[in-house]
Amino acid sequence: MSKHNTITNNIAKKLELKMNGESLSVLSLSKLLDVDKHALYRVFKREFMPSMSLLEKIANYLGCTESEVIDERMFLDIDVYASYEDYELKDKKNYRIYFLENDVSRLVSINLFGIKTQSCIQVVYLVDSIITDGYYLVPSNSSELTKINVVGVGADVVFVSQQNQDVKIPKSEIKPFASLYKEISITHNRDFAVEL
Repeated sequence: MSKHNTITNNIAKKLELKMNGESLSVLSLSKLLDVDKHALYRVFKREFMPSMSLLEKIANYLGCTESEVIDERMFLDIDVYASYEDYELKDKKNYRIYFLENDVSRLVSINLFGIKTQSCIQVVYLVDSIITDGYYLVPSNSSELTKINVVGVGADVVFVSQQNQDVKIPKSEIKPFASLYKEISITHNRDFAVEL
């Protein structure tokens, strides 16, 4: 793939992500940006490298710089809470997370937010049941959230790793709040996040 095709693909993927989240058509976007719809269609078909003025309008629509639009990393802006306990208090900051991801379309339909730890942001999404193994946030004795590691799921039980042992717990006793999607570094690695 040529450099121009790669850049056009990066632009189109970012536009598609935002447009899907807002349920916008190409025609609606062309009116919103006050640009020719045929130029946008050609961007979506990966046939056309946008002019600098179109690139600037796209960047303004996405709320980013022109270099972020053409970069291979995808990004999403999410609310990040200072700790598990702060989620109920709604003490949050807005972060932009950057990541290399092939299938970002499914991310639009899930409610992502983050919990900050010392070295990373744990990006999670809301769930109401445990259907697969992985890390989950569950309410503990107060309004705090606790992270558990589910290592197995049966019809009526889940197996949770606690202190190097697998503990069998009835599903009815665990009410998950969120599931871990990904940990994103706060430093500049392949996937990273910055406060907005």
